[in-house]
Amino acid sequence: MATKSFAAGKLHVISRSGQWAVTRQGASRASKIAESQGDAVDAAKRLASGKAEIVVHRRDGTVSKRIGINRAAAR
Repeated sequence: MATKSFAAGKLHVISRSGQWAVTRQGASRASKIAESQGDAVDAAKRLASGKAEIVVHRRDGTVSKRIGINRAAAR
């Protein structure tokens, strides 16, 4: 059974209406809205599972940095 997760995907931290949004690549809705970029990055790290990449954008939309996440499944 497939589960909905961010495994092997990209999460983007973007500026939106004076706040910071965490969105899954290809999604039209934000998974999380935060007051600061740092809070949004922390939220993205919590949402990421398996292999994921967090792409952090500046307010102008350009890429500031990329964070790789590689969590092995606990078995």
